[in-house]
Amino acid sequence: MMERRAPRGRPLILPFATAALVAALVVTLAWTAPVPLASASTGPPLPAPAVRDLSPRVNDLTPRVIDVRPAVSQTPSATSITVPSDVLFAFGRSDLSPLAQSVLGDVVNKLNAASPGVVTVTGYTDSVGADDYNLALSQARAQAVQAYLASKVTQPGLTYQVVGMGKADPVAPNTNPDGTDNPDGRRQNRRVTVQFAVKPGG
Repeated sequence: MMERRAPRGRPLILPFATAALVAALVVTLAWTAPVPLASASTGPPLPAPAVRDLSPRVNDLTPRVIDVRPAVSQTPSATSITVPSDVLFAFGRSDLSPLAQSVLGDVVNKLNAASPGVVTVTGYTDSVGADDYNLALSQARAQAVQAYLASKVTQPGLTYQVVGMGKADPVAPNTNPDGTDNPDGRRQNRRVTVQFAVKPGG
C-alpha cells in the first residue's frame, strides 16, 4: 500500500492555526468573564458599628453660694450672732480674710448700739482632724475675731471673753446616716459666735 504524502511545497499549517485560535479564545474569555461577587448573605453577619456618644459632658460648675450675713438670735438675756468660719478664714488659718472685715462690720454696729455687758466670742470647727488641733484652731479663730471687734467697737462698757470649743456642740451632723461625709453639715459647724449679754443692772 502506498503512503500518502502532502503535496510538495504546501506545508500543513491548518492544525497549528486552529490550536492558536482556540488558545486566544480561551485567554479572551478568561479576561472578560465576570467574577461572581460574594453574596451579602454568605458568612457570619458583620457586627453593628459601635456608636460613641460624642456630646460633651457638662459638669456642674455652678459655684456654691455661702450666705455671708451673720445669723442673729435673741433671748431675754442675751443676743447671739453666728458667722460662718468659711467667710472669716481660709482653710486651716486663723488670720481674718479680707471679706471678714465687711462681715464683722455688722457685728461692730450692733455692739456699738448695745448697753454695757459681756461679749463672749466662741470658735467651733468640724470633726475633721485631731481634737487637739481643732481645739487650738477654734481658740485662735475666736481670739482673732475678738481682737478685731475690740479694735473697732467704741462702746466703753463692754468686756470680752474668748472660748475655743473645737468640734464640740455641732449644729448639724458631720456625717450622713450611712456614715458618709456630710460636707454641708461640716460647713455649718465651722463657725464663730459672738454672744452679748447685758450686765445685771446695765
